Amino acid sequence: MKKPITLILALLILFTLSCALDSQGTLERNKQWQLTQTADAELYESLTSGGSPEQESPPEATSEPAAQSGSSSSSSSASVAVSGDQVEYAVSATNNGCTCSVGGNMMIDLDIQDDKLFFNLTDGTSYEFTKISPNTYKRSYMGYYILVDTASGEETRVDEERHDVITITESGFISDHYHGTESSPCCSHTYTNVENTP
Repeated sequence: MKKPITLILALLILFTLSCALDSQGTLERNKQWQLTQTADAELYESLTSGGSPEQESPPEATSEPAAQSGSSSSSSSASVAVSGDQVEYAVSATNNGCTCSVGGNMMIDLDIQDDKLFFNLTDGTSYEFTKISPNTYKRSYMGYYILVDTASGEETRVDEERHDVITITESGFISDHYHGTESSPCCSHTYTNVENTP
């Protein structure tokens, strides 16, 4: 009589432990999903919302993106001056396969020092870009997305290099956002100096 009760009790304990471990895994997957959603939102809004996303250390750039955004090609090859002061920009977005958000007008300080461009926001956040051609600067960093298997619901984190390219124009600048090895931007933001707006 004691053996069946002991066996049932052992099975009940194993079942309880299994449920607890499974719920812990579910909590970790939910937390990872929330972190991914936050990271993706910060990626698309970092240059328009004034937020300061956490960044992993930037990798060495493997190739330069082709400036294929229609509006990017309008900049001249001559050097365009930036003031180094806070300037108000009107922001518009072009969606090329990902969600581009716009947070209205923004105050931004573009500061060029040698071959570096510093994109400074009013909250103290600063992004450093490196010159890749006249009036064009690039910033690389690591990002990721979550790949979900529709059959099993299993989620897999996929790391990828991401980079932003700023092209300075006579009326402001254009910021293109690239994912992985894509040669065209996933998202483009056009910043127009409010003082230059008719």
